[in-house]
Amino acid sequence: MRHPLPDFPPLFPCGEWWRLFLGARLVGAPEARAIAEANGGCGLRPRQWMRLEIAGGAVVSLPVSGGASMLKNRPALSWMLAPEARREVRKGALTLATAYGRQPFFHLLEPLLELPEGEMPAASALCREAFGKVKGVVGLDDESLLDALREGIAVGDPRLRAVAADCRRQFEPGLSIVDLLVRMGPDAIFALITPF
Repeated sequence: MRHPLPDFPPLFPCGEWWRLFLGARLVGAPEARAIAEANGGCGLRPRQWMRLEIAGGAVVSLPVSGGASMLKNRPALSWMLAPEARREVRKGALTLATAYGRQPFFHLLEPLLELPEGEMPAASALCREAFGKVKGVVGLDDESLLDALREGIAVGDPRLRAVAADCRRQFEPGLSIVDLLVRMGPDAIFALITPF
């Protein structure tokens, strides 16, 4: 039986996911619908939900109990992190620090991956926490910023257009949003704006 895509974001999804999410929010979609549109539009499959691709071809992956078949064959809300996820979080943190530790905004995401003590959390909880962290860094938890961007796009603000175009030159949409955030910090939001 095929299950629908999760209703929560992937773990630090690619920049293209975030571009689709922001695009939906800018045309007035509520957050839940924008997540669903980005989930469906970026081409990810459930087995990729707990992986993030970073610079240099490295992949950080967190295992779920039951393995990849769980991601493919069970409802997303039943996905629980496997006990070995603690080890993978430590490995992933080292991989990310090696790849990005010298980037100017790496500190904004520290600690990037963190698991609570005790029982392993549901994958959905970890993904939502990561989603909230990214929203906080780029300011998407501030409706007034979204309103200002909508207004700038509607009037064709040349400064906004120029800044967005400049930021897009540093954007690799297939890599995890982490790649863009550690290099650009809050200005990463401009790279996510679709050309207008």
